[in-house]
Amino acid sequence: MREVQVQRRIRHALIALIVAAVVGTPLGALDLGGNINSQSNLENATPAFRNSLSMYLRRNPEASPDGTLRWVVEGSVSAITTDRDGHGLETLWVPDVNLARIETIHPGVLGAPQSALRTAGGRITFSEPTNLIYADRIDGLRVGFEFPRVSITAGGGYTGLIPGANSGVVMSADDAIARENPGEYAGARRVVATASIAAPELLGLQRVTAGGLAQFDARGRYISERLNSQYAFLQLDGPLVGSVYSEIAGAASFVQRTQYADFDIEVDSESSVGVAGRVQTRAYLGANDASVVTASARYASGDGEPFGAFTPATAPAVRLLGPVRMSNLALFKLDYAFRPFAGRPGSQARSLELSAYGAVDLPADFDAEGGFRGIEAGARTTLRFLSDVGGRIWAGAYIPGEEDADVQFLGRLDLSTSF
Repeated sequence: MREVQVQRRIRHALIALIVAAVVGTPLGALDLGGNINSQSNLENATPAFRNSLSMYLRRNPEASPDGTLRWVVEGSVSAITTDRDGHGLETLWVPDVNLARIETIHPGVLGAPQSALRTAGGRITFSEPTNLIYADRIDGLRVGFEFPRVSITAGGGYTGLIPGANSGVVMSADDAIARENPGEYAGARRVVATASIAAPELLGLQRVTAGGLAQFDARGRYISERLNSQYAFLQLDGPLVGSVYSEIAGAASFVQRTQYADFDIEVDSESSVGVAGRVQTRAYLGANDASVVTASARYASGDGEPFGAFTPATAPAVRLLGPVRMSNLALFKLDYAFRPFAGRPGSQARSLELSAYGAVDLPADFDAEGGFRGIEAGARTTLRFLSDVGGRIWAGAYIPGEEDADVQFLGRLDLSTSF
């Protein structure tokens, strides 16, 4: 009952935020528009489709030395067509409030001439700097304090009002059920909070960011599993030399997991510590940065010694053929992108990008699990046909390491237009 009351209050706050923003803005300052996105997948001869229509209303003025108020409200309807149970294609209609954000910028209010206070509240995009732990939307608040040599950011919120089909928060079996069950509209119900401090050019031109994040299971008593976790992270990023840039990030997870019988009787409780890391180097080559070479590696511990499984809150899509959990993973990837007409200003052809990639997928404990999981390779072609119309074609193949396993194929066509 208490959980329902909390959800109702958050929902009412979002509605009040939208109404206050729209009513308090002159009509001439409003910008109305929309987007149509279509994604068609063909995975191992099984088709799947996701089509969405979104509309937004926003106020986005130029930054002012006296302070700036911006807001955006965006809603969407998505038609997700998949073969969920092997009985043919079925379409799930998912309405969503993509964003309902009010943002303020207050220069100089912190006492220093080049300082600024930034706030954002409502349904906002929310992530920690490393993207190893959490990157999704949230209903909450984010506050940033910016100074010339340091910036501090803190925020938090609730995930339970975001539709499960559009939510990336999948930490437990119950979360997965909420995401995949067409009759369960809301996704994972969790409270998330984070804080970080960043110092630009602390080590040469490199920026150093450190912080922590915590998430707590906000469901009621009658569940099969409760999972709470806390994280610490550190990141170093910036230019290395010339047009070569790097990112190095690490994180540790501290997880408390409790199992229940008959949805109410505690039968088992355990804690674990996991670690994860990410290294990426990107080089821009040629005139007009026509070529980009990206080499990256990701690691996340599994259940073993001396660490337990790293357990992130969201699952980043680190390879094409399905998102990979950042747990029990060692992934190495090389990506090359080339824009053959980058030197033609004013031509739509300059947006044409051809790219290819390869990835090696390994378990974290290579020796214990007896070899690599598989190799993936693929190619992408991206083109902006008109200023408001674009598309991308992806094709990839995943070759499993097991001798008797079948090769997986995936083709994807993305089309988008804005108005």
